[in-house]
Amino acid sequence: MKTLSDIARNYKIFIDTCSLMNPDAEVFLLGSFMQYLEKSNNGIIVPVVVLNELKGLAKSNDPIKKYNARKGQSIFLKLKNINRAAERGEKNDGYVDNLFQVIFTKFRTKYKLCLITQDVGLALDILDLNKSRSAEFDKKGVRRIKDIKVIKITKNGGFDEFSTQKKKPFIPKKPVAKKPSTSKPFKKSVKNIDISKSKLLATSITPKTGDIVITQQGKNLKLKESLASGGEGIIYSVNDTEVCKIYKKEKVDELRIQKLKLMTSNQISYPRICWPKSIVYNINKEPIGYLMNKADGKELQRTIFLPQLLKKHLPSWKKVDLVNVCIGILHKVIKLHQNNIIMGDINPMNILLSPNSDSFFVDTDSYQVEQFPCPVGQVNYTAPEIQGKDFKTFLRTVENESFALTTLLFMILLPGKPPYSHQGGTSPTANIKKMNFPYPFSYTDEKGNSVKDFKFEAPVGPWRIIWSNFPYFLKEVFYNVFKKGERYSPEQWLDTMKRYKNDLSKDYTNNEIFPKEFKKVDDAVKQQFKERK
Repeated sequence: MKTLSDIARNYKIFIDTCSLMNPDAEVFLLGSFMQYLEKSNNGIIVPVVVLNELKGLAKSNDPIKKYNARKGQSIFLKLKNINRAAERGEKNDGYVDNLFQVIFTKFRTKYKLCLITQDVGLALDILDLNKSRSAEFDKKGVRRIKDIKVIKITKNGGFDEFSTQKKKPFIPKKPVAKKPSTSKPFKKSVKNIDISKSKLLATSITPKTGDIVITQQGKNLKLKESLASGGEGIIYSVNDTEVCKIYKKEKVDELRIQKLKLMTSNQISYPRICWPKSIVYNINKEPIGYLMNKADGKELQRTIFLPQLLKKHLPSWKKVDLVNVCIGILHKVIKLHQNNIIMGDINPMNILLSPNSDSFFVDTDSYQVEQFPCPVGQVNYTAPEIQGKDFKTFLRTVENESFALTTLLFMILLPGKPPYSHQGGTSPTANIKKMNFPYPFSYTDEKGNSVKDFKFEAPVGPWRIIWSNFPYFLKEVFYNVFKKGERYSPEQWLDTMKRYKNDLSKDYTNNEIFPKEFKKVDDAVKQQFKERK
């Protein structure tokens, strides 16, 4: 903004009481205007009488005046603490409006002056000093008055410049509605950045509850209550629809912020994918986290993946409800893949189950985007070919993702049970590498021979019975992935789940989440299973 840059660089800046009390003052003074003040190493002069007015109003019986006055005091202190505001004058300097006229009259030939006020009458009186005949020109005809500007804080931390041409009270312009931005696919990268070598950034302040953070757009947000915490940082509520993730100091590194800049430059707008909307900064303009839409629900890990909690909190649920969860997840994954985004860390802690059975994707800042790998992952969701690798040092493929996605679907339909968990198994990593899938399946091979892969290594509990009640086509897909190493796209899985849902709706197959009996067509297998046991 040319005007703000010019004011910050060339003017002595004063502020009135009413502007410090304006609801959008913090957004403007600590956000959009701050960058220009810092660049020019300038600050705002606050007369002592203004501070005294704030002090008196802070004791007002009017709750709104009281709140705004205290807010104004807080803004001044924050500006003062970062050397962007200073108090000047004496407490007996008199009435505020008269004081500004005295100051501006006295110094108008020495300095360029700017007043920030919401008072239209005062603004016009001050601007009239620009054209005072007694002081405008010297004897040689040279203009003596340097220049006087008066600006007003507007909605959402904007500003408007007063003019002597405006005799009517200033009415802020309504913001022009922008057309919704459409995302475009990220670039496909074959060469990754080794994010393990990223350098930490200096962070002087880690905001907490009650503190202000500033968005890329210069908007100030107040951190409210803490909603969740993890290894990387803390999630804070900021309003009814948005939250902020504030990183721990040791997690703020150069490449993480570069990745966030890339992600926020291309908004992936899809329901319930909580994509980073904006980097947020502390009051020292240091990147410290990001803004995203608020999610609703509880983690899959703490709902569906714990059978006891599933039965307790969702007693009326049937198998079709789990299938609906799968379908909702698949739609989101398809959207991400269409934009060349790989989740990487398909983690049931980062997928929230909403009250209406839909799901939210959170912690999306870990997703693999262009040359930035997903730095984390869990053994159970890691494909055999990348087991044991350092996730920070390579880019995952859609095939790697397909394995992880299939694992997630399996663990939703067999609530919380990993596909390679079995009796007599070794470590999860070893089981996955060997592809020792413990569930029985019969099929016809390429030569027309009947193959009966009847294993009796399924974990103790309901898991073998649940598997028995799956339709053949569903077993076949799982078996092909976990035993033969085949891969199925999210689109193929979506078709499979829709087919399964149709079978359930028509009672072609058992709709119980935890069926009590083996499927009848598996009688032979059931008998062998009983004999083995």
